[in-house]
Amino acid sequence: MRGGELFDRIEKRATPYSEKEVARIMFQIVNAVHHMHSLGIAHRGLDFKLLLTILFYQVFIYFVLNN
Repeated sequence: MRGGELFDRIEKRATPYSEKEVARIMFQIVNAVHHMHSLGIAHRGLDFKLLLTILFYQVFIYFVLNN
């Protein structure tokens, strides 16, 4: 995934992300945060509430579009 806001990418996408795609994106986020932490860098804007909001939004869209 190249640059930009993840939320904007989710919002603009015509079809929901598959479970496999979400898993890949979450893996990338967790790896990036782990790497930053290993260097002693903290990302102050990334929190659990933000991740839950993104995941909830995607699940909601999935159910709306598939029912």
